[in-house]
Amino acid sequence: MSIVELDDLIRSLAQLPVAAILTELRTHTLVALNDQAATLFGAPAADLLGTDVVSLIDPRDRDAARSAYAALAGKVIDGYQAERRIVTPDG
Repeated sequence: MSIVELDDLIRSLAQLPVAAILTELRTHTLVALNDQAATLFGAPAADLLGTDVVSLIDPRDRDAARSAYAALAGKVIDGYQAERRIVTPDG
């Protein structure tokens, strides 16, 4: 993906009315998130960028999340949707 395509994707992500994040699949690193997602995680978006998204997921759900990311990165699946419990700064 080119820099221009990534920039366009990030701009469209910010406009979504639902919580949205963009993650680098191999490292699970947050590379973009919109205000709705930041609110959900209870921290400013700038503080969350570069974070391993799996660390923000409840420990009981982390293995399933890692498996899904591995399947996406390995192109075993094209996409997935899941509801996850998350960890917030206030517990």
